[in-house]
Amino acid sequence: MDAVAVLLPAIDATKEAGGAGLLVRATNDAVSCGQTAVLTQLLDAKADLADVNIAHAAYRGHDTMVAKLLGAKVSPNGTTTMSALALAAGEGHATIVAALLAAKATAGLFDERGPTALVATAHHCKNKKNAFNILEQLIGAKADVNVRGTLPNIGGTGVAVHLVARRKEAKLMSLLLDAKATVETNFAVASAIGNNWTKGLKILLDAKVSANGAPDTGELPLPLQVAMYARALSDRQKLSAVRVLVKAKADPQTVSRSPHFPLSPLAQAERSGASMRAILKVLQQAVVDDANK
Repeated sequence: MDAVAVLLPAIDATKEAGGAGLLVRATNDAVSCGQTAVLTQLLDAKADLADVNIAHAAYRGHDTMVAKLLGAKVSPNGTTTMSALALAAGEGHATIVAALLAAKATAGLFDERGPTALVATAHHCKNKKNAFNILEQLIGAKADVNVRGTLPNIGGTGVAVHLVARRKEAKLMSLLLDAKATVETNFAVASAIGNNWTKGLKILLDAKVSANGAPDTGELPLPLQVAMYARALSDRQKLSAVRVLVKAKADPQTVSRSPHFPLSPLAQAERSGASMRAILKVLQQAVVDDANK
């Protein structure tokens, strides 16, 4: 603490020689390490902390330090390379998210690391209770639930729905869908099927996600094809997923645009022989039922 008392007058005397930058670096170090007492002395000494990055404290869950920095008028957004809100949300720090939003942090802010706070929560917030609380806060702050993700191998609108489908988080998925999140790709459906998550698949289908795939499917297989060929599923699980999709009006005769699946699900099942005999019966019955309507 004595070092801080000595440092401040020296910085004030050498601002033109870079003392202000030294103060910011020293304060950021104190924030990163959670040294609230050091920050308090700097604030008591009327140090100018406008350029201090609050994201360090937000990421580490230092509630008291975040409150002190916000009280000192430090920007609640962090920097262009580190969004305080995204870092706090991804780590599950619900109280800090609330404080940042109350201080007018931008709910949908992107940073150079990739995700917004909403996408970060959907992607890696491990505390389920806090994740729900944080998503509620972000949705209440008008964060875009259909924001396009910049995380590796993830794209398209509805990316948050895809991420919670991968994690098998039913409450988070329902919350996003209730907030009018749209699912315009097959990612979420494919994730639910591939993870043998029938509950999630039914939630998506009940929310009017097409059982036949989306218009922008591109080279992705149809949902029926995902169910038929998912490597992680047993034959019984594949059959169960196919039945759920057929009940939701999946068309066995639709042909995808994927070069890897040039045939319809029905044609593929017919060529697969005994390995898909049970699935073939379900698909054939679906075609008959549709023709009799």
